[in-house]
Amino acid sequence: MKTGLSISPSNVTCKSCQHEFKTLLGHTALLIACHKCGQLHANDPDGLKPIHQKVKRPVAKAIIVPIGSKGTFFNETYTVIGFKCKKEEGTSFFWNEYTLYNPLKGCIYLSEFNGHWMVLQELQGTLKDSSSSLTYESEQYELFASYKSLTHYWVGEFIYDDSSLKREWVKEYIAPPYAICFENDSCNLSFYKAEYLLPKTIADTFGLQEAPSRAGVGMIEPFADSPTLKWMTRLSFIFTFIWLLIVIVTGNHSKDQVIFSSAYSIEDSMRQKEFTTQTFTITNANRNVKIEIDCDVSNAWLYANLTLVNQTTGDIYSTDLEGEYYSGVTEGESWAEGNRVAYTIIPNVEKGVYYLSIYPDKADNKIPAKLQITLRSDVFILSNAFIVFLLAAIYPVIFFIRRYYFEKGRWENSDYSPYSYHND
Repeated sequence: MKTGLSISPSNVTCKSCQHEFKTLLGHTALLIACHKCGQLHANDPDGLKPIHQKVKRPVAKAIIVPIGSKGTFFNETYTVIGFKCKKEEGTSFFWNEYTLYNPLKGCIYLSEFNGHWMVLQELQGTLKDSSSSLTYESEQYELFASYKSLTHYWVGEFIYDDSSLKREWVKEYIAPPYAICFENDSCNLSFYKAEYLLPKTIADTFGLQEAPSRAGVGMIEPFADSPTLKWMTRLSFIFTFIWLLIVIVTGNHSKDQVIFSSAYSIEDSMRQKEFTTQTFTITNANRNVKIEIDCDVSNAWLYANLTLVNQTTGDIYSTDLEGEYYSGVTEGESWAEGNRVAYTIIPNVEKGVYYLSIYPDKADNKIPAKLQITLRSDVFILSNAFIVFLLAAIYPVIFFIRRYYFEKGRWENSDYSPYSYHND
């Protein structure tokens, strides 16, 4: 990485199209590409010398940040000196890369694809490549892409020899909002750390009116910032712990008191004939009451309309419960269906003296059916606790579902995606 070169603008003329334009580094630039036709020149002391005869004309509207723009990165001021449009070999994927220069710090790079930006800074020392993942500064990066890239066209000037049309081998590992990128042009191996930037950051940094909107999910675009992810994960664990604690405490404090229990033999003669039970007392005010029946039936059914009556106030709570059970053998296979037990829960029952009015009905089979009726007061209802849990979990669940599909979208164009897309 060259440093110490001063910004000393001068005018030059393209040897291909005769277009005159300004260079920022003057004679200190190694390569200069015409702003109009894209012809790449070697900046020889005797003047510009064309390097490639076949060149691709630059697309002016593709250059979002103009050559010569200044912006602050890593607390230093950098000047945009060059632009390249790159292409992944064998695909239709194009992206833009800007070269930014600071006389003391050298070059950094801005890469833009589909409105997603990242700033790349070359790493010093050695970094070992890996087949699926690598660790850098205690952070694990997953392999996202491996491909060959070509420079489609150049604009501006460069302080390193980038005139070769050789294909660059690129491998990218991601840990959003960061990435580690390897580049090997068969002569040199370089590696860079990339960090995601919002379009608004680019616009504000360079004083642009706006930057193009984003399309899809960026390679290292974060779903949410790291503190938010950690906060949501911790919140989920804390909420689950508190909910379990409440369930345990509430369950232990529920009296679950049997206030009435009696068994009846329902004959055919008792069908659709109402009868009442003895009185019983509910001592706890505004507590629920669970009414449960257990029917001793086989290949038959038993129905009961049960009305809980407050003997003093006349308040009533009515419910219908039915038990049934059928079994047999079909083509050598045993089967059974139905349930002999049924229950309902009546909320907020006042204390007082009560009795039950029972209106039974049964299968007309001349077989007596045993009907066991049990009433319990202040019963712990786990289903209510689950409803509370589900309501409170709506936001975290939506958050992590959205995160799942966000990550799935990120990896959609990767050959190393951990997600399946066959049934989408």
